[in-house]
Amino acid sequence: MAEGYVQDKSLGIFRSDYMLRTSSNHGELTLGQVEFNTFSVAGGCHSNKVSDMHKYLMETGAYGKDGTGAGSSFPPNTTIKSIAEGLAEAHVAYGGARSGQTSMLAVLFVVQPNNINVCDERPIEHALISMAVPSYRVEFGDEHFISHEDAMRVAKTTVPLYPLDESELGQKARTLATNPESAAKHVLKPSLEGGGHNIYRKAIPAFLKSQPVTSWHENILMEMMESPTVHNILLSHLGFYSGPAISELGIFGVCLWRQGPKSVEVIRNRQAGFSFKTKRRDMDEMSVVKGYGCFDNPCLI
Repeated sequence: MAEGYVQDKSLGIFRSDYMLRTSSNHGELTLGQVEFNTFSVAGGCHSNKVSDMHKYLMETGAYGKDGTGAGSSFPPNTTIKSIAEGLAEAHVAYGGARSGQTSMLAVLFVVQPNNINVCDERPIEHALISMAVPSYRVEFGDEHFISHEDAMRVAKTTVPLYPLDESELGQKARTLATNPESAAKHVLKPSLEGGGHNIYRKAIPAFLKSQPVTSWHENILMEMMESPTVHNILLSHLGFYSGPAISELGIFGVCLWRQGPKSVEVIRNRQAGFSFKTKRRDMDEMSVVKGYGCFDNPCLI
């Protein structure tokens, strides 16, 4: 059997996560990319519903005249609709049935038994069932891509990352990770999805010592971001919390492309809503599913 993709079209549903960070340059606030999710891209439905809830509470006066809603607004969030549209457009782009034994095609949802995150998936299915999407055939030219100046601004959001392999950069990372003083400024990220698997700061050297050196390459080392705190109120299974907190912004994107012999044709590429998560300042992890963070909503002043 030949290797490679069976078909030339691919759909990607991505989420790029960002946090504010305090730079060493006079305490200036900049945006830092935490990670780019390409496989386990969750939270779209939850964040959409939380955005709708906060908007409703503001419009009905639940926050009071002098509350959060005064002089501010919540940005619209259409993550459920946008992700469903991406799936529908991919379905249209795939074309008709390619077998004489098939009369119609469908989008297949592969679901785990006893799935605890069903509420983050069913709304996409329901939106897709009731959706009619026209076929878009757009060949992207230079005008569809960001300028060099904007590309450099995006590049500045990246945070120093290191492999833990046998390369020269990997050897530098191993020195940083095994030294307690330098490890305290980093987070160790394994190649696992779902959150809750990271090793933080001074716990890194002991963790690596407990693992075979031959498996160290399965991790990356990332410099920690020092984010500013705000006062917030969180409600989770841990109970009620009121105090300093930090947030993370996730930007969803949907991209449909065709792989040609020598080039890639982008059919659709657009922003698809956002997620906003908040956690206590003294909590390292942000995963909501694991109980560390809470879904939230930004309020634009």
